[in-house]
Amino acid sequence: MIMSSFYGLAPIFGREIKLTVFQISQLMGLTILGGLALQWPIGHLSDIFNRRKVIIGVCFALMLLTFSLFQSHHYPYWLLLVNMIVFGGVSFTLYP
Repeated sequence: MIMSSFYGLAPIFGREIKLTVFQISQLMGLTILGGLALQWPIGHLSDIFNRRKVIIGVCFALMLLTFSLFQSHHYPYWLLLVNMIVFGGVSFTLYP
């Protein structure tokens, strides 16, 4: 559910905040690369610590990120990209 709505609505959000097509492409691509970058470290954490606690921590981080992204139309472009990289990294570890 999270990722299907993201793939459908993130480009529309980018267009609504007046991003160019290139910037929207960067936004989507960096989100996927963030997911790629954080798969291994979070998976390694779940090998070291209790998996349930890691999943709860990832869900909590995802909740905080979604609250942060709620106000992201006021952010500078670079901060939006950083938030989306972390969002992709956290959300793709739950469901790629």
